[in-house]
Amino acid sequence: MCTLTWSVVREGGYDLFFNRDELNTRGAELPPRVEARDGIEFAAPRDGDRGGSWLLVNAHGVTVALLNDYGARWRLSSGDTISRGALVLACATAATMAVAVDLIRRMPLERTGAFKVVVLGADGRHRRLRWAGEALVEETEDGLAFETSSSFDTEAVCAARRREFEMLLAGREQAERDELAAFHGRHDTANGAASVLMRRADARTRSVTRVSVRAARVEMYYEAVGLTGMTVGFSRL
Repeated sequence: MCTLTWSVVREGGYDLFFNRDELNTRGAELPPRVEARDGIEFAAPRDGDRGGSWLLVNAHGVTVALLNDYGARWRLSSGDTISRGALVLACATAATMAVAVDLIRRMPLERTGAFKVVVLGADGRHRRLRWAGEALVEETEDGLAFETSSSFDTEAVCAARRREFEMLLAGREQAERDELAAFHGRHDTANGAASVLMRRADARTRSVTRVSVRAARVEMYYEAVGLTGMTVGFSRL
């Protein structure tokens, strides 16, 4: 239950936005902080229940964004499972997009639920991967810098959000950062479940996060909905 968009900037780098939607029964999120693994700085908000993350950016300018794949028929059996959010954190030191993809491939995916993941390199190029229980498949480019998911009325909600994003583009290749920010803040009171800033009786958008990667610096702006936002950042390698 999330929405992801991004745009490449002329001076090099990219801006990326992620709305994380969750059931009201899930615990509170933990905001990002600057951490380091093997000398590589990174930032990632954390799931309060299992400690994983849905979004990570590191000092190499590599971003990994994960969405649950509710459209997949495959379901994980109970037993020795691992959080999908652990896959994101496994990429903390990835120097390139290709390294991040390889790290995900090496994880025990048979122990995780179905997901879609988008990996961006420092130059804004990206790769899309999908795990639905058989193989980690690299999906072909569809032209939109956009992904979304919903556990509720999956097909209709995802199609509605996609149409709204296509209307925002109005035939252009990509949107500007301010346009993406406004898109991720949209809520339709008449159709809250399909809104990008989602609200239902049992779930809601928990946070809106923006990643900014430039030649010299990386920043992550995180805002839990209804609370004051915060920014963490570090120098690019």
